[in-house]
Amino acid sequence: MAIKKYFEIFSPKREKLGLDYIFNVKAKQFDRADLEKTLKEIGVYLRAYGETGYRFNSKLAPEKIIDYVIDHTNLKRDEIDIINTIAMHSLRI
Repeated sequence: MAIKKYFEIFSPKREKLGLDYIFNVKAKQFDRADLEKTLKEIGVYLRAYGETGYRFNSKLAPEKIIDYVIDHTNLKRDEIDIINTIAMHSLRI
C-alpha cells in the first residue's frame, strides 16, 4: 500500500462515524422496534447491548440524542441513560 493511501484515513475529508454511545432504557415496557428505528435515523452501527440497551455511533451530542428520542418515541427523559464510551476509557487509567 502506498504511503499516500495509508494517510488518507486521517484526512478531514473522510466521513466520520461519530462517537460511540451506549443507550440504555430504564423503562420496563417500551416499543423496541420504534426505538431501534429512531436510533437508526440518527446513528450508524446499531446493535443490541444487553436486554434494554443499544450501542451505536452518532455525530450528535448526547443531549441532542436524548431530545430526538423523546420527540420521536413515547419515552421520557428519566427513562433514558446515554453513556459516551470514551468517558469509560479514562476509568481504566
